[in-house]
Amino acid sequence: MKTLKAIYDEELEEFLEKIGLLEDIRSGMVKCEGCGEIITLDNFGAVSRRNGKLVVFCNSPKCVSKSIRTSSE
Repeated sequence: MKTLKAIYDEELEEFLEKIGLLEDIRSGMVKCEGCGEIITLDNFGAVSRRNGKLVVFCNSPKCVSKSIRTSSE
């Protein structure tokens, strides 16, 4: 069974640092896998793994929904 993990807003930067995405997000180098929007600390919605690569989604309901489907592939 797959599980969904959540983090508190105040732990977001620490989490992103641990997975190696914080600086890329701060630099505007990460785009939402669902819609192509540039990911910021304010619109970060989810991260998933696809074919061994981390993919990031913004916080729009449509994109978060895509992240759930992606994590089950």
